[in-house]
Amino acid sequence: GKRDQVVKSFAAALDNKGDPHHGHELYTAKCSTCHHLAGEGNALGPDLETVKNTGKEKMLTNILDPNREVAPNYTAYIVETKDGDTQVGVIGAENAASVTLKMASGMQVTINRDNIQSMRGAGLSMMPEGVEEGMKPQDVGGLIDCIITAK
Repeated sequence: GKRDQVVKSFAAALDNKGDPHHGHELYTAKCSTCHHLAGEGNALGPDLETVKNTGKEKMLTNILDPNREVAPNYTAYIVETKDGDTQVGVIGAENAASVTLKMASGMQVTINRDNIQSMRGAGLSMMPEGVEEGMKPQDVGGLIDCIITAK
C-alpha cells in the first residue's frame, strides 16, 4: 500500500520531459553501484539496457517499488555461516562445494558450503525501497529518460 502511494505521487514523471543529463547524474549516484547501463556501473541487478523498452510506467513502478516484482535470479539471499557471519547477496554461482554471492559495487564473496549454517531467500530485491527520497517527479523522469536514451 505505501509503495503504491509513492508510485502515484511520482506519476507526473511519466508526463514531463525529464532532463536525461541530470538523470545520468542520478543514475551514477543512486543506481550504478548495482545496475549496468551503456558501459557503466555494476551487474548486480538487471542491466538497464534490457528494461528500456518496457515502458515508462513499468520503469517507474520498478524504480519506486522494487519488491513488487522480483525475478528469481535477482532475489536476495541471506547466508549465515557457522562462524557467526551473515552475508546478503544475489547468487552469482554455486556448486557442490561453495556459493558465491554478488553484492553492490561489484563485490563478491564465496562461502564454502561446509561453513553455511543456513541459507534462505529473502523474497526481496537487493534494491532498497526509498531510492526516491530527496527526488522530485522531474528527477525520476530524467532518470527514466536517461535509461531510455542510453546508447
